Amino acid sequence: VEFVLVLAFCSILVPMVGLRSDASGFALFFGTEFFMSLTGLALCQAVASLVPNAQTGLAIMPVVFAPILGFCGYLVRIPTLPPWLRAWGPWISVLRWALQGLAVNEFSPREDDDPVTEQLLDDLAYADGDRFHSLALVAFAACLYGAVTLAGLTHVRY
Repeated sequence: VEFVLVLAFCSILVPMVGLRSDASGFALFFGTEFFMSLTGLALCQAVASLVPNAQTGLAIMPVVFAPILGFCGYLVRIPTLPPWLRAWGPWISVLRWALQGLAVNEFSPREDDDPVTEQLLDDLAYADGDRFHSLALVAFAACLYGAVTLAGLTHVRY
């Protein structure tokens, strides 16, 4: 079901917004969106499997999502972080890897591109990123959160 929903979303969004519509560009956009939807679902399930009730889960979720959002590079640009946060913070944010993969996929320099796109990737600290490496990290996060969910369901008893 998730596959069909994400495919429909990507099939509508990519041409409507004017994103890269070649086969590799669309495939990477779809893959990133698909694995991010699975990652978000698995993260919520992991937290739910580790807490005793819904009220505790609802109280913990903002604490779980704050570092993911804070270190993704969208709200606070990564180069502006203090060095001690920049060293480890962006590595814990799965959203950072998804945004980096999508930004590099869309704005990586091509023959007909404006040099401003390269500067944009530098400003976001995404220039050294690889779109396939980012997709692999997002897929790994989905598997990791799924494993935490399984461990929580089998070993945590309240």
